[in-house]
Amino acid sequence: MRRMIVAVAGLMLAASSAGAVLCKKKSGVLVLRPSACKAKETAVTASEIGAVGPVGPSGPLGPQGPQGPAGPGARWAVVDIDGSIPAQSGGISVATGGSGLLYLDFGSSLTGKTLEVSTACTNADCGGRGGATVGLCGGGPGGVNCSPSGTDTDSHVIVYTLNAANNANEAHPFFVAAF
Repeated sequence: MRRMIVAVAGLMLAASSAGAVLCKKKSGVLVLRPSACKAKETAVTASEIGAVGPVGPSGPLGPQGPQGPAGPGARWAVVDIDGSIPAQSGGISVATGGSGLLYLDFGSSLTGKTLEVSTACTNADCGGRGGATVGLCGGGPGGVNCSPSGTDTDSHVIVYTLNAANNANEAHPFFVAAF
């Protein structure tokens, strides 16, 4: 019996390292399969056949590791209908723009960041409106070429806000974030 347990333990070790599975046929015969048991077979663990003995209780938690550096966090701003920024995470300014089209400078590269924009309801404007779109300036993968002088860099975004029919630019407040 001891020889059989040692053999099964060896099979289990081979199975775990090669991605193989130990399977039990209805007759009780154990078979090592390359990846999965056949339809009438069941997978068997080492503890089920007594090869490793019963599983003991979990050990105590180890000490907590040191705190890692702070992540970059999200950068965000609320931009009102007049292009002002009444609230933000910091370092964001309006570079240029007009009615329903603004270029914002985040002050640092946004390459590899996720950009989100959504319409906002502020005291200055809470009426009907269409959607909002954001794009990363500076060209490149996933970016657009921005034409106003100084805005074609990866620290700038272009934001369009649309009228209720979604067929023309129209100034409306919005939230914008990069994370």
